[in-house]
Amino acid sequence: VLFCIGVAVRAQEAPEPISEAAFVKLLKGEGDWALITALSDEQATRLARFGGVTIEEKHLAVFDGDKSMLGRRPVLPLNRLAAVTDEQLQHTATFRGELYLDGLAELTNSQAIILGHFRGTALSLNGISQLTDAQALALGRVKCQRLYLNGLKEINDLQAQAIGKQSGRELYLNGLQELTDGQLASLTAFRGDTLSLSGLRQLTNAQVEALSSFKGRYLYLEGLESISDDQAPLVAKYRIQALRLKGLRRINENQAEGLARFRGGSINLDGLTEISKGVAGHLARFSGTSLSLNGVE
Repeated sequence: VLFCIGVAVRAQEAPEPISEAAFVKLLKGEGDWALITALSDEQATRLARFGGVTIEEKHLAVFDGDKSMLGRRPVLPLNRLAAVTDEQLQHTATFRGELYLDGLAELTNSQAIILGHFRGTALSLNGISQLTDAQALALGRVKCQRLYLNGLKEINDLQAQAIGKQSGRELYLNGLQELTDGQLASLTAFRGDTLSLSGLRQLTNAQVEALSSFKGRYLYLEGLESISDDQAPLVAKYRIQALRLKGLRRINENQAEGLARFRGGSINLDGLTEISKGVAGHLARFSGTSLSLNGVE
């Protein structure tokens, strides 16, 4: 006799919007924004009229304890929102401050178009790991001051061109670990103040030289693990106000001599934990505004 046992698997239930009482507390500056994992249409409509919050210690849970967020304002911290409808996004995207949507793991093309019209101070989509070409083109039209896409692991040539045309002041792409020469050239064409590519661990000589065409003021390459003797003098050609190379763990005298020629402004080498007397001698000749060696004891 054959017995068949059926096992019913219950589908994972979608998160429910928080209660009216909890929602009202948030709008009054109380409660925990990390509780918002879903929105009702009515709640999204009310958020469109909300003035945002100033980030205090009590808000840090929704930012995973990131204290660099303290004092930011006005902020709409929706980092635990895992899904949103087009209608809801239409409302929240009218917010004029800093909009954080890091809980979204994917976007539809229509949602990317909606966000392409965002005109607030900052837009954070760090949960997005990949984009379609249409989505990249839409997000390239965002006119906020700061755009965070640190979850992207790779992009193609068209996407690099689209994102590089973004007209804001700061562009953060710290999840990218490799770029072709063409992709790097497209991103270097970004016309804002700050370009952060701190996921890159290695660069070719051609890429190091290509970065000298960046016309902004701040270049962050904090993931770069090493530079060659040939690359250090190329870095010295950068005409920017600040260069962050915190990922470097050691440099030799030739590299120190090249970096010391950097005239753009400040350079951050906090990843160095020890330096030889020869390296120290070359770095002492640095004539920029600031040389940071906070990791050296």
